[in-house]
Amino acid sequence: MKKDYKIKLSKKGLDKPDFSKIFKRPIQNIKDGREALISSNEIDKENDDDVRIYNSISTCYTKLDENEILLLKDYAEIEEITSVEELMLYSQDEISPIRESDFVSEIKWNVKQVKADMAWNKATGKGVKIAILDSGVDTSHPDLNITGGSSFVTGISDWQNPTDPHGTFCAGIIGAKNNANGVIGIAHDSEIYAYRISNNGRAKEEWVFAAMEEAIKEKIDVVSFSLWNTGGENDPNAPFWSSWEEMARKLVDAGCSVVGIAGNSGNQANHWVTNPSRCPSYISVGATKENESIWEKSSYGPINLPVTQSVEIVAPGHLVLSTNPGGGYGIGSGTSYAAPHVAAAIALLKQAFPHWTPQEIRQRLHSSSKDIYLPGRDEKSGFGLLDCNNALSFPI
Repeated sequence: MKKDYKIKLSKKGLDKPDFSKIFKRPIQNIKDGREALISSNEIDKENDDDVRIYNSISTCYTKLDENEILLLKDYAEIEEITSVEELMLYSQDEISPIRESDFVSEIKWNVKQVKADMAWNKATGKGVKIAILDSGVDTSHPDLNITGGSSFVTGISDWQNPTDPHGTFCAGIIGAKNNANGVIGIAHDSEIYAYRISNNGRAKEEWVFAAMEEAIKEKIDVVSFSLWNTGGENDPNAPFWSSWEEMARKLVDAGCSVVGIAGNSGNQANHWVTNPSRCPSYISVGATKENESIWEKSSYGPINLPVTQSVEIVAPGHLVLSTNPGGGYGIGSGTSYAAPHVAAAIALLKQAFPHWTPQEIRQRLHSSSKDIYLPGRDEKSGFGLLDCNNALSFPI
């Protein structure tokens, strides 16, 4: 019986005839991975003979049986064959629905905590593209304006009508309209793209990589992830995921900032910062509460992790109010909801300083943050609490 496998190649620049020869598949079954997954998923169910290629990271995905695996090992172009039968768990942070009539339409505590409202006279994210890699976004929500999107989930093309509220909630934190209704997003004039990479709380690595390639193609400025290894890292010195780092590096090299989450294992024995945000090209975000303390479940450490692999900054992630599918609102907790605050702050910086590189933006986030735990950088809060106004205010 065939199972899903990821094949890492040692040789770059192979074309479709090369893959056809190596895998002994008809050339019509050799496909660009992103193109094979995008949009037409309800029509094009996954074919056992398809080989989906991601040349940017010299990787492909296909189904193999034991005999095929043995034959493939004879090819010098094949560096590694890894089973991807298990789905990577996707963070399902809790959201409690509430009625709009239950709250006053005003600037919420989370926006005030990061001083976004004080920064709006300088920037609102106008003209900046933000991709939310998540469960899809409810495009009919009256408090959201979504520029575009796609689904990369096999067999599902719908990214606009999610039953999973996760992506819609993140979208509201970033870009809810500055109107008389509901909530106000930190970068409410930004252009939001909803890339669906999960179904029923789970995501495949390939779906994520296809969306990341789409972000490069669409010249996205900021990518917001809310993915983590939900079991936590059992080993405090666990290595970062090399393929995820390689793909994120492609985004950064294209001028896109990549924002991820530390994880929600802070109250567990294995409280370490989790993959994929342990990868150096991801800005790892932890979560705070309304009183500016660290949320107890926000993952952290170990202390010896390099700066770019540990918690770098923290933002509101406990009992945050945002948009819910069906035109409603909800209250949610998780580092999943801290990351969109930082992604939105990057959009403000990108508007104000359009020529800044992702590295320069990252440094400004560090240097402008507010100490709330220990003086200087520490394993729980990184460089401190996000401060949008300070980031936009002090001299370059």
